[in-house]
Amino acid sequence: MRKLSYLLATLISLASFAQSSGSEDTSENLFPRQEIILDSILKEANKLYSFESVAWHATDGLQSMSRKTIDKIGSYIIYEMKDSVYCVWVDQAEKSALIEMAYSHHSYSIPARVTEVNRSLNEYETDFIQTRSALFNQIATDTTYGNQIGVPRNFNFNPVFFKIENGWRLYLMVGTSEYSVVPYGNDYVIECDENGEITSFTMLHSRLLPFEYGNSEQTTITVMHNHRKSVPYITATDICIHRLYADYHQIDLLSVIAGDPLLLFEYRISTNKIVVKEI
Repeated sequence: MRKLSYLLATLISLASFAQSSGSEDTSENLFPRQEIILDSILKEANKLYSFESVAWHATDGLQSMSRKTIDKIGSYIIYEMKDSVYCVWVDQAEKSALIEMAYSHHSYSIPARVTEVNRSLNEYETDFIQTRSALFNQIATDTTYGNQIGVPRNFNFNPVFFKIENGWRLYLMVGTSEYSVVPYGNDYVIECDENGEITSFTMLHSRLLPFEYGNSEQTTITVMHNHRKSVPYITATDICIHRLYADYHQIDLLSVIAGDPLLLFEYRISTNKIVVKEI
């Protein structure tokens, strides 16, 4: 557990480096390529956060549904369409949509609309389920990938799956029911083609980096961790996990040291922006 004194000492040390070099970077003076990369990371983080937030709260929306409908549910899929994020509850045969929940980007906790639909899956939903199933099957049966993926005891994986150009992308992020733990790390991004065949496999963090929040008498200014050289930026999963879990403990700032030469990436929930500093 990181104590306030340790965090303060670390922050003071980093701040002194930044001040000595006059090196705080904002969007006005970043290298153009770096600015583009950070913008894409933040955009991806916002997508992950929206999908995961909906996944967290969607079960609450089932309370108004009939028990007969609920008993038919086998799984759900989440995707973005126009200005809404949809959670569609699918039957056990994965052939029909039973319930649609539409969430506005203004609120991921309460659905703007909940409808019992009982319809056939549309083309996108069918492709989603078939491709996801093929990808999960390859991960489970191909030791090239399956042996690299593991989750510690008392934690679980939360998958986020969505369409990209020329294929699909899967994020595996660690989740926990422990209120005091923020589960950074042990995350993966996997891309596949239209048939679910893996085309790219990346381990973002080599291990779980759980931050344990202390009691109410302890004040936490920031949470900090380092990246390997192969991951030279703050990641979309770093930001998503921070927003999902740290916000409950009113920890606004996430600090990540990464790159070669080393840079300090600071992300604040309150601004939803990334600031870069040399160290």
